[in-house]
Amino acid sequence: MSVKPTPPASARSAAWRPRNRVLGLALCLLVVPGCNRFDMSPDPRATDFTKLDAAGEVMAPDAGPWACVADRATGLVWENKSGDEGLHHGAWTYTWRDPSWPVQAQGTCTAERFASCDTAELVRIANAEGRCGFSDWRLPTEQELTTLFDPRVPAPGPQIYACWFPFTERGSYWTAERGTPEGRQRGVAFRALDFARGEHRALLFNRAAYVRLVRGPVWRPSIERGDESIGGDLAAGKSVP
Repeated sequence: MSVKPTPPASARSAAWRPRNRVLGLALCLLVVPGCNRFDMSPDPRATDFTKLDAAGEVMAPDAGPWACVADRATGLVWENKSGDEGLHHGAWTYTWRDPSWPVQAQGTCTAERFASCDTAELVRIANAEGRCGFSDWRLPTEQELTTLFDPRVPAPGPQIYACWFPFTERGSYWTAERGTPEGRQRGVAFRALDFARGEHRALLFNRAAYVRLVRGPVWRPSIERGDESIGGDLAAGKSVP
């Protein structure tokens, strides 16, 4: 009986190399947190975003973790969220509060790190921290927040450019803009964007919602600049089913 000779280790390694590369790519798509692994089409905003570290220094596209994301298309810098239950934990929620208002209803942040779980306290902390080298953090406008909406992602999302903005929750995010209470609600309300379904809504100020801070001059879309493609229908104030 003839015995088939075993190839040398170097030959076996070379034969497995292409297969390993394919397997490695597949595993990367499955384990990278926050990436849209169900859509292999080119990211239309990939060239707009740049990762920044906590000091505001530019990072490589494949580096991490990162503290902020700079958007070349809008000139804005966005707070990046984390999963470490720290100051910028993605799952914390906040009620909407102006700094001049008394503290009222609370969100779900930790009392060890926040004096109160509201938007004014998060803005104060980010500015005192000098997040990414900036001290002008604020709530985004509704149009600014919609520029992060990724229409390629099916509901319930989160419908965001998730390779750049991980730890985004499926729910409503506060904006800085006043809104009209919906249905039978009465009281002071503010606009919010739901990243689960791309819906614009108005929430009473004492409701808890998520927050993603931004800094930079207020951005407004301009047809002359070709901004109509940024945010799509959402930037125009249309709800996406």
